[in-house]
Parts: sequence; structure tokens; C-alpha cells
Amino acid sequence: MLFAAPLMLAGLAALALPIIVHLLDRSRTAPVDWPTLRFLAAVSRQATQRRRVKQLIVLTMRLLLLGLIALAMAMPYARGEGAADDPGLPLTLVIVLDHSYSMGYRDRSATRSHFDRARSIALDRVNELSMTDEVGLVLAGDRAQVLTELPTRDHAQVARLIETVELSQRSTHYGEALSAALSLAALDASSTRTEGEEGITTVTERRRARRQVMVLGDLQAAGWKSALNDERLAQAEPEVALHVVDVTSRRPGDPEDLATHLPNRFVRRIRAEKRGARIRVHVDIGGQVDATGSTRVTLYIDNQTVGSPRALDPGRRRVSFDIDAPAPGVHQGRAEIEADALPIDDRMDFVLRLVGDQRLTIVDGDPSDVPHLSETYYLDAALRSSGQTRAIEHYRVADLSNRPLDHRGGLMLCHVSRLEGSALTRIENFLRRGGSVFVSLGARVDPEHLNRDWRFLPATLGPPTGGGAARAWSLVVEEADHPLVRGLDLSATRFFSFFTTGPQRLRPDAQIIASYSNGPAALIEGSFESGGRVVLLTGSIDAEGSNLPLRRVFVPFVDRLADHLTTPRLDGRHAVLGQPVRFEGPAALASQSLVVTDPQDASHKVEAVVDRAADRAVATFGPVASLGVHRVEGDALFDHGSAFAAQLDTRESNLETVQPDRIRDGFGDRRVLVSRSASASSLTDDKSGAQTRRRAYWPLLLLLGLLAFVAETIAANLMTRRRTVAPPPTTQYLG
Repeated sequence: MLFAAPLMLAGLAALALPIIVHLLDRSRTAPVDWPTLRFLAAVSRQATQRRRVKQLIVLTMRLLLLGLIALAMAMPYARGEGAADDPGLPLTLVIVLDHSYSMGYRDRSATRSHFDRARSIALDRVNELSMTDEVGLVLAGDRAQVLTELPTRDHAQVARLIETVELSQRSTHYGEALSAALSLAALDASSTRTEGEEGITTVTERRRARRQVMVLGDLQAAGWKSALNDERLAQAEPEVALHVVDVTSRRPGDPEDLATHLPNRFVRRIRAEKRGARIRVHVDIGGQVDATGSTRVTLYIDNQTVGSPRALDPGRRRVSFDIDAPAPGVHQGRAEIEADALPIDDRMDFVLRLVGDQRLTIVDGDPSDVPHLSETYYLDAALRSSGQTRAIEHYRVADLSNRPLDHRGGLMLCHVSRLEGSALTRIENFLRRGGSVFVSLGARVDPEHLNRDWRFLPATLGPPTGGGAARAWSLVVEEADHPLVRGLDLSATRFFSFFTTGPQRLRPDAQIIASYSNGPAALIEGSFESGGRVVLLTGSIDAEGSNLPLRRVFVPFVDRLADHLTTPRLDGRHAVLGQPVRFEGPAALASQSLVVTDPQDASHKVEAVVDRAADRAVATFGPVASLGVHRVEGDALFDHGSAFAAQLDTRESNLETVQPDRIRDGFGDRRVLVSRSASASSLTDDKSGAQTRRRAYWPLLLLLGLLAFVAETIAANLMTRRRTVAPPPTTQYLG
């Protein structure tokens, strides 16, 4: 028997206290013969003997109570004598080989990567097995891959499997891999599986053997998180020992229990934004960045270097490039840093998609034979006087149902009170293809119809307010940096009537650009299904509801509005490697197909199905298996954007190693060893790092101590109670 807290055994010295008290309490009176009491001597001796026996029983119980408490505080336990501790038994070994992208790390002084070292250790370990030993193989990545259905004695086959394993481009999640490995280690080569009525697997013919799972990896904290937070792993197959081998070439002198970051820099994120006729590309760098600014970033657009490499400023992790906007269409981009010990995360691909053209369609919802009474009279005059050359065409409201909107420019709906279903469908498809829409309201607009049927509006409408020039409200700019209002003085503008709306009525991703002086939103911008933008003016664009067309600021405002609608917009889609990509479109596109071409020029056909909950056609590609830009071909009404960039999940690029004690504590009483050695005797001979299954006895001792306390209390009360003696008879004298 062993003790977890042997110093507590010093409490056994307290056993002497009851004995000392008992001896001090003994009577010290000298016996004196008294003639008349000589007949009571025999009775007194018998009572004294009985009292001594009772005192000894109480003393024994008190000694037992103190002894049990002292032993329980020392926490005695016994080592388990399971098969895992018997080196004479055959071995069932399951190797978990981490093949995630971080295993490609290679120190500048090393000739092999971490994955090469792990694979070499696995091969050596298989070659050390005897003929009676059995071995299995599980790959740890973002998903577990069990390469051997059962442990096998065909060691050569497992060695061939190990040699064919390649490094993946995905991250690690050890939880699923360890769960599969523990279940596999509990089986034998001769095991049979039978499926029960509820799909439960029954294992028979289990042999007596040592059972171990050996994990070969780089102790990535991000990968171990899922395993250490799963209590089911600590309880699954408790007789299976766990040996974790750290294959990293950490610096000499690093203690085993020190969590470190291996030196690494990586491209964390790329974000692009359009600024007028130029594009600003932000490249964020993660990892251990040199404070001297030696990290240099190179940007490529369509495989051409943009400018010269930029160095990170000291103390910063972002580099920004300002480039001329390329022609409308899809362009491939890439950001790179100098190659380091982990090359795979030193570059990141992205997509620049510029959508739009210079064509502008204007719909007058309140036309008039008198030119200056027409809704768009002032709007047309401002566009003519702006000096810009644009292809402008005018539609009537009825034309939206039968004339095509086949461009990706702008559409202006001015005081359009109602639209038929076919016209609304054309406008929604126009937005999905990347077009932009401007909507201005008027007195004859039906807000209920717009709220119910115009799904592309960035906000729902409330009741109108105003209705005459007696009272007017000015404009208050909320987003001063927005291109529609940047640098414009709108303070002299007055609106006499408008429809009320506010932040509580905004749709997702919508923003208020300007408000009226009494609070409601005046100018709102949003997007429709990740497609084109929608700008809503809750008042009128003519002189009937405001003085805006009569102010000097009207011409530059209309010019900016037209540019905002027709200037090519920037967007780009990306996906995380190993995750599916979802494309959506109208429900009528169900059963149509998209063709995705990966960076290796392999084509993949994806058929759309109907998502009845959302009433949309959905085509799902993936999970994505290759880094780089994927081209997409299909109906333009799908939100595929013609391309997307598959990027690395860089959470593992931090290369933070988990503390070995954290792994040991995460598996409860399981026998666990974390080391840098994978020899056959490591797990059996380890005396410090291994955690052995224990059989604890202190709870039983505490229970016995409680019972002894109860028994001592009862005995002390019963045995020390005085007897009730009847009073002697009395003699009454007659007077």
C-alpha cells in the first residue's frame, strides 16, 4: 500500500493521548481494612473489574477513530495490477499519426520536418513489435481517418500504410482521433463485431494484453483543446494507456512542462476596400513578428507584382497597398511573406471581383406632359449638367415587366408606387447579378405594398409625416465619410414630407447615411442577398417634397449618386479549407448545375436542390480540398461570384504547444505519459511522467471512521451511565 500524503501519518502519534489520559485517570487510593466492611470486599472487586473492561472498550474505539482519521488523511492507495503493467503480455498498439499542416514545420538547422520525424518514429516502433503484438493506425487531422479496421499482426502492411501517408493542408482536432484510437485499442485482430437491433456493436473474443495508444504530434494547443474538454475520453476504455510523443525539436533546455511558441510568421487575413478609382488591400500578419520591421510583404494581382514589397512598421502587424482598380471582372490576388520554417502559411490567395458598368436606367413613377412637373425633371437636368458621359435610358413602370435589365449598372426608381410580381423578380435578379438600385419615395407610394413585396429595400417604412411647406426638417449627416455625402453641405436642405423609419426598422447590414432633424432616417444603404447595393431616400427627389433640387448641392449629390450606382464595386468570396461552400439562387434554379474548377484544373459538377425552409435553390460544393482560387461557372442568378479563394485555417499557425501536465490531468486516472521518446519500454518504465491507475482506500477509511465515531459515542454514553439504586427501606416509629 502506498500513500499520497505520507506526512499525514505523523497524526498516528495522537494515539498516545487517550492512553496517557486513561493512565492518569486511574485511582491512586491506598486500601485500608475496615472490619465491618470486610463482607463487601468481594462485591467491590467485581464492580471494579467490570468498570475497567468498559473503559478499555471505549479507549479502543477512540484509538480506532483517531487511527482511521490519520490514515485517511494520508490518502492510501494501491497501484492497479491491470494488463497494462505486465510487460510479459502481448501488446495491442494503436498509432495516432498527426498529419496536419503544422507538422510540416522544419527548423533551419533540421534536415527533416516534424512530420518526417513522426513517420520515422512510427516505422521504428512498428519494427520493434514482436510476432504476437498487434498494431492499428489512425490519422489525426480535421477529421479522424481509421486506416486499419482492427488491430493486425501484419506489421508490414501497417508500415506500408505509414509510408504512404502524406502531409495534409488542414488543421488538427485530436478529440475524434483519440476516441477512434481508444475504441480500436480495445479490440483484437480476432475480434468479431455484431450489430444489435439498435446498431450497438458487440465485441467478442477479447484477449488479455497490454493496450496502448501512442500519439505522434507537435502538441498543438489548438488541436488538443477538443480532446481535453471531452470528459467522455477520460472515461472511455480506462485500461488503455496513452503515450504522447512530442516530435518537435524544441530548444535545448526547455523544460517538459513549459508551453512555448515555435518561431513562425504567417499571413492571417486579407481585406480589400474600394476608395474611389483605387483599391486599398490590407494584409494582416500573425505569429512572432520581428520588431525591427524585417518582415516584408509582396502583393500580386493576376500573377503580376504590384509595386515593391512593403515592410511591416515596428510594432504593427498590417501592411496596406493602394493600387489602381483593375477592369471590371474577376481578378486573382495573392500576398506573400518570406519563407520560414512553415512555408504553407506564408502566402494567402484572394479574389477581387469588380462588378458594375456605366449604364443607368431611370424609371419615372409620376410622369407628366408638363416637363418640369415630371418626377425626374430635376434629376435629368442634374445628370446632364454634371459633365459625365453615361449611357442613360428611361423606362416607364410598365417597361420593367417586359424589357430586360441585362446590365450591371444602376437602376433609379423615382416615386414608383407599385410594381407587378414579374417586375420585382427582374429587379431582384438584377441585384443578384451585381446591379445597384436607388429608390426615392413620394406622396402616392403605398408603404404596405413596399413593406410586403419589395424585399430588397434596406428598411421597412412607417407612416408618412408632413405634407406642406408650413413645416420643414433639415438633413443631419450620420456617416460623414460615406462617398454620397463626403464633403457636401446639406444643412440648407429642407424636406416637407417623408416616410418615417429608423434603426429599429433596418434590415441586416443596412446603415443610415443621413437623418432628418426630427430623428427619422432620410438616406439608407443596404445590400440584397450579398449582391448589389440598394440606396433608399425616404423623401422625394423632385421639388414637390423638398427644396433639395433647388439647392446648389443637388448637382454634385446626383453626380455622386450616379457614380455610386454605376462605378464597379469590389467584392470577393473566400472559403476555409476543409469546409463546404454554399451557393444560393431563386428556387426556380433547382436541378440546375454549377461547375467548380479547382486550382489543379479538375472540374466538379454540383447540382442545386430546393431548400424548402428558405424557398431557395442551394448548391453545395465541398468540403474544399485545395488551397487557391476556384473558378465557378453557372447561372448568374446564383451568388457564386464566378470565383472564390480557398484559404488556410490559420488557428494552428500560432504553434503554441500545450503543457504536458495539462494532457495528463485531462485524462483522469488513465495511465498517461508525455515524452520525447517513443521506445518500447518508455511507458512501462516511467516513474515520474506516467500517471498510473490507482485504487484509493481513503474514502473507505473515512466511512469506517464515521462508524467508529458513532459506536464510540454510544458506548461512552451506555457504559459510563450510573446505575439507579433503590432507596433503602425506612422504619417508622409509632408515636
